[in-house]
Formats: sequence, C-alpha cells, structure tokens
Amino acid sequence: MWFKIVWKDRNWDNYHIYTLLHFKLNRMSKSFEKYDLHVDAEKKVQQLKLCVFLLQRLIDDEYAEAEWNKAIDYENWTIGKELTDEDKRLLKIAQTKEVYMRNQDLDLLFSSLRKHIEGWWD
Repeated sequence: MWFKIVWKDRNWDNYHIYTLLHFKLNRMSKSFEKYDLHVDAEKKVQQLKLCVFLLQRLIDDEYAEAEWNKAIDYENWTIGKELTDEDKRLLKIAQTKEVYMRNQDLDLLFSSLRKHIEGWWD
C-alpha cells in the first residue's frame, strides 16, 4: 500500500506531504482501533481521527467553494471578461474565508500533532 503513495509522491507541493501524513495516521488509527493494545487506545484513536479528518480537508482543498461559485459564474465566464466591483467584492470574501478556514485547520492539526504525537506508540 505504501508503494502507491510513494510512487505518486512529488517534492514540490504541500498536497503530497498531507497525503503521506494522512496515509500514515489513518493506518495507525485503524491499527489502534482494531487491536486495542495501547493504553488509552480509544482516546488515541480519536486524536488520530481528528488529524486524519483535518488532513483530508487540507487535501480536498474545498474551502469556501460556495463563495467561489457565487463570485464566479463558471457557466457564463469568458476569458478577458472585465470583473465588476461586485465580482471583486465576492472574490475577496471567498479568498478571505478560504485562507481563514485553511489556517484554522492547519493550526488545529499541528497543535494536535505537537500535543499528542509522542503518545502514539505501542
């Protein structure tokens, strides 16, 4: 299973780091859940699942999709179309929300890793 992940790995994008980490933490979560041999296994599984969930959100990168779709009418969009002030306002809202939400996920992910990673061993 690792072969498929490593084969697709590239050195230029955060997506690939998230994918590797997601794969590893997801496997750990399933192992802890299945074998339950660890002290506080249930608690550790929840910690791992939170990280896996956040990594999946980062991988999917669909923050503020509704706002982007409101800002840009993709069906009627033409190259070179002049943006109206309303278009620019909606794009700014979408961009601001996207950055805010991504940063929240990153902060929670890495604070959780920092707090719990040393306890994820058998």
